[in-house]
Amino acid sequence: MEENKENIENEELFENVKLNNNNNILIIGIIIGVVAVLLIAGLVLFKTGFFGNKDATGYYELYEMTTEDTSYSNEDLESLKKLGLKVSLELRNDKTGTIDLFGKTMEVTFDKKNLTIDGDNAPYKVENDKLSMEYQNEKLVFQKATKTENNEK
Repeated sequence: MEENKENIENEELFENVKLNNNNNILIIGIIIGVVAVLLIAGLVLFKTGFFGNKDATGYYELYEMTTEDTSYSNEDLESLKKLGLKVSLELRNDKTGTIDLFGKTMEVTFDKKNLTIDGDNAPYKVENDKLSMEYQNEKLVFQKATKTENNEK
């Protein structure tokens, strides 16, 4: 009888250990899943520019411009382009570039938050294919474009 009692206690102990192992495996699985989701979410947010701007490199042409007293639409700027007056921005992988403001070309450096033009920092933001910035009390919105021979001076 005592042997049966001992067997029953051993079986109960074995069942408890088996349940604890299953619970531990379940908890470890949940932890691994949560860590994987957080890692993937962090990478996606970093790539999309949530932690600073996404990759801003490329060639841009002025799309809209607002000064203290006047706004210029894309149509207005297209008319100026036909007259040979253009504004373009080129940002290279080495974090340097150039900005051409109606024929005056200046060197640019940039990081994830600012463009530096002639020593002046201009905060910028990239969304979709548009780069917007403020420089010398003007708001400039550039749109990514394809650089061709016609874009050259």
